[in-house]
Amino acid sequence: MTVRQQDRTDETAVSPVIGVILMVAITVILAAVIGTFVLGLGDDVQETAQAGVNFDHLESDENLTIQVVDPGNVDRLVVRSTEHDGHIYNEDPGAGDSISLGTFSGTPPGMITVNSGDWTGVRADGTEGPLPDGSTNTDTIPYYIEGDTVSTVGVVGDDENLLDTYDVPE
Repeated sequence: MTVRQQDRTDETAVSPVIGVILMVAITVILAAVIGTFVLGLGDDVQETAQAGVNFDHLESDENLTIQVVDPGNVDRLVVRSTEHDGHIYNEDPGAGDSISLGTFSGTPPGMITVNSGDWTGVRADGTEGPLPDGSTNTDTIPYYIEGDTVSTVGVVGDDENLLDTYDVPE
């Protein structure tokens, strides 16, 4: 008995069913990507505020200085205190802009020093006004007290994002 070897010249790498499934999958993925671009589904993504802010607490003179290190992409930088209803903001912060908040127990209480930049104070009732360079003693802006938390908030468009906080030691 002789065994004959068969020549196999009709081999295929992928069966026709698997080939069709792969082609359909690729078509669906391409349609989804193109549809996303055409319909603009990614246009509503909000930009997150990013800026560099430094807190420097000098216990010797009871001042808390807040300095803008890098304004990043923020349109407005807001400074708030958990113990005061008012706040301070800088409409167009630049690198080096800074303001010093005095402690409520300091002399005089609530002393604020605008070191650089254009800062505006907002009272608890919503009225606001520019803070001149140098020192001013007013209830316009938030002072801080021991145990308080002072926060900086970056605003991009209408969205606010917390940038950093400082817990004042007691």
